[in-house]
Amino acid sequence: MSDGNRMGRGRFYKIWSSEVIKTLLLMAMVVLGVLLFRWGLSVALRTDYPLHTPISSSMEPTLNIGDLLIVEGVVKGEEINADPVNGDIIVFRKPTSLGEFIVHRAIQKMWNPIEGKYYFKTKGDNNSQPDSERVQEDYIVGRVLWRIPFLGYIKIFLGTPVGIIATIALFVALILLERGK
Repeated sequence: MSDGNRMGRGRFYKIWSSEVIKTLLLMAMVVLGVLLFRWGLSVALRTDYPLHTPISSSMEPTLNIGDLLIVEGVVKGEEINADPVNGDIIVFRKPTSLGEFIVHRAIQKMWNPIEGKYYFKTKGDNNSQPDSERVQEDYIVGRVLWRIPFLGYIKIFLGTPVGIIATIALFVALILLERGK
């Protein structure tokens, strides 16, 4: 074996044994694991938004701010049970602002034969009146399957500028701590 090959291998082993490199690889594996977990949930639950968190008190006491909701995708409006008391709790795009999501109960279902689609009247359990806008089935992201109390606060925090900065700072601190060893 030539001296160049030995030096190259030695440099590789030195880099590989570096704690900083190991920490970076571990972080990359954690990030990849989180992304794969989210992708797996999306596939299994048939929605691009398998996790959601209420950000208002409109569904209390059924759902609270900070609950983590597990959401199952709904393919057709006919799959949704609409009833003022026992109707499905659905996650849908706000009709007047499609970038926003609302979590409310489906209380009434109406078929529009001209358009060939269902429309829903919705209401928050804690609201005195139904929502003013009807929700077309195309805007529905899914129905709530389960709730995990308080876990949604993590999702809410990580979605804020402070949460993003704190996460980045944590990664940088871990790298610096490993480098200082």
